[in-house]
Amino acid sequence: MLNPLTRPRGAFTLIELLVVIAIIALLIGILLPALAGARAVGRQCVEMSKANQLMVAFGLYADDNAGRVLPGYPTNEMVRGENAPYDMNGDRIGGSAAAEEIAKRYPWRIAPYLEYNFQGLYDYPIDFSLPDIHYRISLYPTLGINASFVGGNSRDLAFDARVQQIYGRFFAKTLSEVRDPTSLITFTSARGMNEGETAIEGLDPRQQGYFLVRSPLMYAHNGRQWQDQYEPYAEDVGINSGYVSLRHRGKAVVAMFDGHVRTMDWAELNDMRNWCDLATSADWSLLPR
Repeated sequence: MLNPLTRPRGAFTLIELLVVIAIIALLIGILLPALAGARAVGRQCVEMSKANQLMVAFGLYADDNAGRVLPGYPTNEMVRGENAPYDMNGDRIGGSAAAEEIAKRYPWRIAPYLEYNFQGLYDYPIDFSLPDIHYRISLYPTLGINASFVGGNSRDLAFDARVQQIYGRFFAKTLSEVRDPTSLITFTSARGMNEGETAIEGLDPRQQGYFLVRSPLMYAHNGRQWQDQYEPYAEDVGINSGYVSLRHRGKAVVAMFDGHVRTMDWAELNDMRNWCDLATSADWSLLPR
């Protein structure tokens, strides 16, 4: 009879141990992509929720202004005096060229309709004690506005009477005039470069957000405004994709004029019928009347 003290103990052999390690490694390899995909879906859902909130505020602005939509990027004159937006402390944002530039960007003008809940516009914490808070809030919201064709963009001379005489009014000014509100991009995932004169201390240099986006085409004589292929790390995101970001597995979150939110890929975003209510083809651009 064997002595209990010398009886062989059950233990894993080296082969068994290696097999177990291999199985664990295989399971991790299977699970990690699934977890990464779940996180990506979660980020997309959060941004879509932000877009929904933004469109509610967009609609409330129009309700308060006899159906007129929020100007996409107004002129200096349009944000002066009594028309200047207010900050969360009730102070007007204006009085200088720099302040008027801040006031022209949509976040401060739509802020009252979000009850100044800026966390619904940004992916990073907002520190309201910072001295440059007006500037910070104005520049890098998660979603950019299609200012050229929704509300009008002063950078395109949209409010210039001579330009309107030549091209007509090509941007949506009221809720009721849009023929197909289900197909008109109002806000979309944006990206800017937190560098140079627009750098904000403490933010990632490639902060994903910007206050406006530009369509792939605009005036016919200017040609295409975007490059042919999307580059996630383009040096000039304005030239590459008009500040649009395809950060959701090759797609952007878009909020349409009727209020519904969806995603679009590069091909859909290159279709001008999604950018301008007047567009009749994917490669449409503005021509003199």
